[in-house]
Amino acid sequence: MKLKDGYRSPEWVLDLVRKCSDDGSIFLDPCTNEDNNTKATHYYTSKNPTPNPWDCPYKPGGLVYQNHPYSDNLTWARHALDYVRLRRDCEYIVLANASAGTRWYGLLTDNCDALATLNKRLAFRDYKPPHDPVAGNQWGTALWYFGKNRQRFARVFRNSASITAPLIV
Repeated sequence: MKLKDGYRSPEWVLDLVRKCSDDGSIFLDPCTNEDNNTKATHYYTSKNPTPNPWDCPYKPGGLVYQNHPYSDNLTWARHALDYVRLRRDCEYIVLANASAGTRWYGLLTDNCDALATLNKRLAFRDYKPPHDPVAGNQWGTALWYFGKNRQRFARVFRNSASITAPLIV
């Protein structure tokens, strides 16, 4: 894993993500840091790698949050989609750079129930203590939502992002 892949989600984003959950928590984080800064009930790290989606913990209605290593966007996009297809009654939020025109971005966007494109660039937190903000993020950030509560997702993120939903053609 590249060092930049260890950047942590800012706490304000995690607070909003938790508000998208029925119980205010993150059930599963398939790629968090060693100290589980997302406070997910179940989690995987680079030292304890994520199994195949069908072997991951599952709870009906449980929220999965994924801020994956950006060095492997396509693999992680497929992981999220596989998990969602297997667990139709879960909620899943993927945070990644808003890199329109890439294959993985299209996969997530074409299959999500809602998309929030943040109104500002994120200051990710460093993977090393004291986890200071990392300057110089050159990309926009998006969150893809998969689940039955896209209205709640939109309400939670509406003050921080532009919200769109895929069109059915």
